[in-house]
Amino acid sequence: GLQRSNDGGRTWRILYDHTQAPGTVSRFTTLATLSGRLYAGLTNWSRSGIKLFRVGQEGAAPVVSWPEGLAVTALTAFQGWLYGVQHGESESVLWRTDGDISQSIAGFEGARVRDLAATDDSLWAVSVRTDGGDLWSSPDGVTWTRRQSFEGVQPTELTVYGGHVYMGAIGPGERGSLWGPTPPAPSEVEDAPPLLVVPGRAGGEDADAVLAALDRALAAGEGFSRDGEGLRGAV
Repeated sequence: GLQRSNDGGRTWRILYDHTQAPGTVSRFTTLATLSGRLYAGLTNWSRSGIKLFRVGQEGAAPVVSWPEGLAVTALTAFQGWLYGVQHGESESVLWRTDGDISQSIAGFEGARVRDLAATDDSLWAVSVRTDGGDLWSSPDGVTWTRRQSFEGVQPTELTVYGGHVYMGAIGPGERGSLWGPTPPAPSEVEDAPPLLVVPGRAGGEDADAVLAALDRALAAGEGFSRDGEGLRGAV
């Protein structure tokens, strides 16, 4: 469901509660605004239907021009359009809407789009394939260019901070990784396109010692019966 607060988060009221079939689960997993209107992407892997909702003062309703599918897992506004990652039975593709009409977007060579982010002059996307993934950019949301390829790395999330693109990924190996501009990140927005790299370990505590302490806490399991108190402290 969706809840709304008019007093800075002190109190909340239910704005919309999505009716769900018995034995199934749904979640609103992404929110974005377009032209002052709030939109919400719904995830329900067990039942097809329109999964993009427009939110109003008194509730939410599906965007009727949006196609049916299983989930809308990313939403980003760019140049008067709202872009969303639309999931079907065997694919995840890009669609956009201006609130009235909706259009499918091609240009990813059949790859599965995973996430979106926008700077002032570009829309960015990451996609995944069997052996890796790719970073894409578009000046208009329609024409896409592959900017970087990642082998043995599966992109999962994309965001923009300080005008620079950052990517979360699974890999290399079994670890997660954060990719971004070569550290230290520039303080000013640059015209040159960013190339993403895995930053080195941050300074401060020795990472190996901290991870070893966490390994010991996981192995011992002490405090787990007290609602995970021991593990929470170790983390």
